[in-house]
Amino acid sequence: MTQDSKDQILSKEITGLGVSANDIYYWSNEQLYEYNVQEGSSREVYTFPSEISDVHVGDNGKAVIQVLQDDTHDFVYYMNENRVVSEKPFLLVNTAPNKKVDGLTFKVTDEKLTLLYNEKSRTQGTLSYSTYKVQVPLQEVGSSILTGSKVEFVNKDTGEKLANAGGVQFVNVDGKESVVFTSEGQRIGDNSAMSLYAAPFQDQGILEGSPLSTTKHVTYSPVQLTDEALVWFNYDGGTYELYGASQNDQVVSESTNWSKRSVKEALNNGVLMMFSSLVTVLTSFYWVLPSLFLLILLYIFRPNAFEKDGISWAEYASIIIFMLMPISYTSNAMNAYFYQVAPEYFVFPGSGYALLLLISVITWVIWKIGRDPDWGSFAGAFYFMGIYILFYITSIGPYIFNLF
Repeated sequence: MTQDSKDQILSKEITGLGVSANDIYYWSNEQLYEYNVQEGSSREVYTFPSEISDVHVGDNGKAVIQVLQDDTHDFVYYMNENRVVSEKPFLLVNTAPNKKVDGLTFKVTDEKLTLLYNEKSRTQGTLSYSTYKVQVPLQEVGSSILTGSKVEFVNKDTGEKLANAGGVQFVNVDGKESVVFTSEGQRIGDNSAMSLYAAPFQDQGILEGSPLSTTKHVTYSPVQLTDEALVWFNYDGGTYELYGASQNDQVVSESTNWSKRSVKEALNNGVLMMFSSLVTVLTSFYWVLPSLFLLILLYIFRPNAFEKDGISWAEYASIIIFMLMPISYTSNAMNAYFYQVAPEYFVFPGSGYALLLLISVITWVIWKIGRDPDWGSFAGAFYFMGIYILFYITSIGPYIFNLF
């Protein structure tokens, strides 16, 4: 223990350590010990039939203990707040190199033990993570070996599955039981980042998570410090940095101030969205082709269609055909990425049709006011198309193509 820059040896030749905010456990082979910080003393808690692999500490001294069963499996025991250990294990977890438990968390409510654990697997060089849930009444702990049921996580904002969720931890957020975990980043610019998520815990197989972290690399080991604060490690490929998130009003206020990083990200995102608009222009050029062909054919075979004072019916027809062209394009463009990055006022139900109608109405008004009476049908039609495309690429265009 280090206190006032001085190191003090509490016990020698220990095998491992498990701690929480108020409790410290350590072990030496099969023997589990508890260190009392107030008294500065240690005592033996329990001796297991084989070597202890890990100790996961919960509230009020409760703990879940992994004990070696063989080279590829651990038995799991439960210890209550009175330091009474279940006579028999209630779970068997994998510890083989290609398939092993990689994080465990638990809670006890209403005389029921709920446990979540991650399992890391490597198959043909591909690494994957799965999360399993075990629930059992306390009086039945150790009566049989249980089997975990798989838990899936989805992005609450988009409904997309969050693959390879890891680092699960029960936490208390606003007085409600939640689960924090790490998974692939799905926000703008995340690329291959592993982000931190929080999901309200519900007794079901699918949990909906919302992102907490804004770091762009790999998130490790989330830990709740207080009711308002979480911390985690961010690994950028070379160094580990400690980050945190807080609901404290002062911390939130300070975090919203602009920094060099904020300016850099804003400029980067702005440039990439400008290129997204450019790609939208290049991929939507075919909108004008049906109207152009109509005008050319009429000019060749029905030239009298243009011999009319004011705006000809041919010009109206070409404009109407043009306004129909973006409908299918926009339906396909408004994918999961669009709903993730676009402003909220763009992503309501039926927003695709509503936005096209709004752009059409505004363009129509500008066209009626700004069109020169001396222009021909070709000039008038392409004036409308140019205004329409300009509004389209500056409103919807930046959010269509993911260039990050």
